[in-house]
Amino acid sequence: MSKLPNKDIRLKRLLEAGYFPEELPPPFVSSEFAKFRSHFEKFLDPKVQHSAYARYSVPRHNSARRTLGIPNPINYFFLAKELSDQWVEIRKFLRQSSISEFKPIFDISGPRALFGIDFDHVETEISRLQALHNKCVRVDISRFYPTVYTHSLGWALYTKKFVKANLHKTYKGSLGDRLDKLVRYCQENQSIGLPIGPDTSRILSEIICVAIEKCIAEKINLFSIKSVRYVDDIVIGLSIDDNPEQFVSNVASAFSEFGLEINIDKTKVIGKGERFHPEWVSMLRNYRISHGTKRKVEILEDYFKNAFYLSSDHERDNVLTYAVKRSRSFSINDDEWGYYENYLYRSARYNTNSLAAVAQILIEKNHEMLLKGKSIDISKAKALVTDTLKQYSPLGFDYEVSWVLFLCKALKISLNSSEIAPVLSMTSPTCALIAIDLQNLGFLPKRLDLKYWRSFANADGLRSEMWLFAYEIAQKGWLSTIPKDYVKNDPNFSKLLAKSVYFYDENKNVRSTSSERKKAATQLWKIKFITSRWDEYF
Repeated sequence: MSKLPNKDIRLKRLLEAGYFPEELPPPFVSSEFAKFRSHFEKFLDPKVQHSAYARYSVPRHNSARRTLGIPNPINYFFLAKELSDQWVEIRKFLRQSSISEFKPIFDISGPRALFGIDFDHVETEISRLQALHNKCVRVDISRFYPTVYTHSLGWALYTKKFVKANLHKTYKGSLGDRLDKLVRYCQENQSIGLPIGPDTSRILSEIICVAIEKCIAEKINLFSIKSVRYVDDIVIGLSIDDNPEQFVSNVASAFSEFGLEINIDKTKVIGKGERFHPEWVSMLRNYRISHGTKRKVEILEDYFKNAFYLSSDHERDNVLTYAVKRSRSFSINDDEWGYYENYLYRSARYNTNSLAAVAQILIEKNHEMLLKGKSIDISKAKALVTDTLKQYSPLGFDYEVSWVLFLCKALKISLNSSEIAPVLSMTSPTCALIAIDLQNLGFLPKRLDLKYWRSFANADGLRSEMWLFAYEIAQKGWLSTIPKDYVKNDPNFSKLLAKSVYFYDENKNVRSTSSERKKAATQLWKIKFITSRWDEYF
């Protein structure tokens, strides 16, 4: 049996596991979309117009944000299909890299369409470079995804010189030309940037990075045997006579040929003692709380106090998110829960990136306590919800707002009109859908001013950044006064509607922490196994 999935399986995985960002709350799914892919291959119109993608703003570190993109499903379908159909040619090009730690290997059963990077192996490779060279220089691309030209896909595959000389000749209709157009059609025909989030962009970015790598190799002698690259981060070994500034200049020159710039803030020379994993990771890993651990509360307090201290010391790292996720392995009884709970809420307020992990723990603990006729302190949860909505809704912070709204649903927290009001003017299909779901369940007042959201429930809305809301509201019939005609009359969305495809599953909840940790451990083992034998699978 071949270890390489065929094009139908590749398309299936890109649609069901490589489409929606993993940062979304559990109800957002695309498995039904993938289920009817063969039907859509026959009946969706490939001459579809370009459209906007739904935006989902997530926290990174400090006040930095990243905007993820959820492309319109019709445009995304044809991009995913092109990559699936032409995978043999694409894979042949990507295999030219000898230093990339990311191999776009399809995962037929994991949480994403593609296997991730084995960062332990990255660390091993960097350690190897440090053993062979006095120093290394680390560089990466500044704002790669938001600033890369879609035209550079063609430049990567065929060289910029060839593309410019044959723009209206042999280049027209080529794979590079088709990919360029399909990506642009996912983002209102804009030629700058790749949507962040879908696994299709991981493949496209790797095409460009392999070409950049080839360009650097022309400028730096023996580049392929003294370097390691993981996505847009490159580490290069330096000999005694090498000038770090000249190396950085050569890399920057290669980046500029693709319209990209070097990230000065992250560019640095690293010595033999440089650690790949920051020291705070090792410090937090040393904490253990098992069933038989004595002085649990003291250890718990020391753990989180250290986490808060380290977080202020390492502002560019999500220390608290790591700390919260790692604490899921602790054995916490009802007697210690109150102490633990306080630190969870503090973490969520101090670093909102930890909200999803905090929500998962709270939801699971509440379910566990309900079986005993108890519950967690809902007043603390509601305080977090209302403060978050008030602070972050006006800023358009989708991640924070969507996760606390989902927390309301899971914990059955009701909100009044003034508490939900800031959300109702957000251009956020994710927040809008959870809010309407809450209203249907009776956790929001029946009479709310939904005028702004209703303005997207039409044909234009299906091609706007609110497409997810426009389609799903009609598919579910959640706004009774709005007919489904605009979806039924759309030549493509009508095909999805006819198959009862949905992207919001109101029955989905968070996974249990134990099952998630087991799956994560299994997935990590799979990544190590597959990537160590990548030549057999890629």
